[in-house]
Amino acid sequence: MSELMFSFSDGLKEMVERLNERGLKETDVLSLDIGGDRYNIRRSFLLRLPNTRLGRLARCCTSDEAEQFCDIVYMDSLPIEFFFDRSSDNFSSILVVGEITFETNNFHLSSIGCALVLKKDLEYWGIDELLMEPCCALKYYPEIEICVNEKEGDLKVKAREKEKAEEENFGDTTVGRIRSWLWNVLEYPWTSRLAQFMAFFSLGNGRGIYSHIHHINNGRIPRGNCYRGVSPFYYNY
Repeated sequence: MSELMFSFSDGLKEMVERLNERGLKETDVLSLDIGGDRYNIRRSFLLRLPNTRLGRLARCCTSDEAEQFCDIVYMDSLPIEFFFDRSSDNFSSILVVGEITFETNNFHLSSIGCALVLKKDLEYWGIDELLMEPCCALKYYPEIEICVNEKEGDLKVKAREKEKAEEENFGDTTVGRIRSWLWNVLEYPWTSRLAQFMAFFSLGNGRGIYSHIHHINNGRIPRGNCYRGVSPFYYNY
């Protein structure tokens, strides 16, 4: 039996009794504000999942206790309000996960979206990803691996860009600014019109030199027709 499963046993009865002593009831409606989106949920539903963040929150009787599991709490309001400074994109799925997990001991994912974001949400709300059904796990874990590889690739690219920026940082002195300007002109044609002209000019000269070398190497110097002591560019036609 999963740790998330919690039947109405003696432990739950003790929780309810403790709440009743503080004037709170399991039938109370709790208002959860997740990133500006409001969800009204009965305390009894959350008490079924005591090892999750929401289950622990539902057992709190004072503001000090509740603030360990949320950002802001108003215990004196009706309904009691809890505020969470995080995105609500996956929260509906988290509620469905909690309900299905309680009833079947496993859960399905309706849509994965960004697997890394979902993984962080499951960790934050205290839902064990190992309770995921195998059919969903077959999609979820490869997506995690792909996202991790992409993230590592992005970090490597950013590290190279940072290293390159440090190498091309010539300082704020007059000489450094001149060197930076010259570097941009010679290396980055898109930085100015002069840089574009230099790139075009360099390309034109390069083609001319290549054409000239190619022309010389195409047999313009016949073998055996060169005299000793005379430059090999002296032709005997």
